Amino acid sequence: VEEDYVVFCGDDDYFLPRSLDSCVDFLETNHDFSSAHGFGTFMRYDENRGASTISGRYNIFEYQGNSGSERIKMLMKNYSVLYFSVQRKEIFMKAFKNIELLTNPMFVELMPVGLSAILGKSKKLNELYLIRGINESRCLQPKLVEQFLDPEWSRSFNIYINTLSEELGEVDGLCENDAKEIVKQ
Repeated sequence: VEEDYVVFCGDDDYFLPRSLDSCVDFLETNHDFSSAHGFGTFMRYDENRGASTISGRYNIFEYQGNSGSERIKMLMKNYSVLYFSVQRKEIFMKAFKNIELLTNPMFVELMPVGLSAILGKSKKLNELYLIRGINESRCLQPKLVEQFLDPEWSRSFNIYINTLSEELGEVDGLCENDAKEIVKQ
């Protein structure tokens, strides 16, 4: 990627170009932020009616703590998928550190989102930004107990904890044990 900014987009989602420009404009003038986004909405296709309908608000929250520790705690109390934000390229690339080591799908989302929060502040602009497509399979996630019983869960969990702790230690200047305690909370 040669551009300065990156956004993750699923194949059933749509970003409003003007809102993407607003996010880039915000980041250009606010160097202490690593990402920006607006709010979203869901669009659901109803096969019985043969039509699409808007079906609710999709929120991506902002995390503006002054340290990685503050932001990861905010994220864990009020989670949202931060990688749908416009991010500075170097932050986005760093947020996917060790992603190839994960074998449990649950952590493939959690790790880059957690790293994004640790690596910098995010801003929510007051404009429609994202339309998320909904299909029936979106709601058919494995139950949490099934995730825990997956033999690869523990391995992926350890990669997740170690990767976030290492980055948090670097960002906040914490020792390894202190960083791990914060991430595990």
